[in-house]
Amino acid sequence: MTSLRSNAATLPDEGSDVQSPSERSERLAESEKEVYEFIRGRGEMLASTVSARMGGAIPDLERKGVIEVFKKSSSRSSPNKGKFVRITAVS
Repeated sequence: MTSLRSNAATLPDEGSDVQSPSERSERLAESEKEVYEFIRGRGEMLASTVSARMGGAIPDLERKGVIEVFKKSSSRSSPNKGKFVRITAVS
């Protein structure tokens, strides 16, 4: 069975140049800017510390390439890993 989905999402944009996170943050909605500034002010932080109201913007910010979501141990003695967020590094 063939898929009816187009591959347009996987194609690069014609005008897409490498942009810094600050340039990408200019294209954000007001609620996304609020979450971006919250994360930027705290550096690397557990995703669970972001309020539920603000947490809805995290997937959108990750999709836009402004923040990064990753897993790491939250303490040396714990084998469990938690989800952390941080602003992406400038390329």
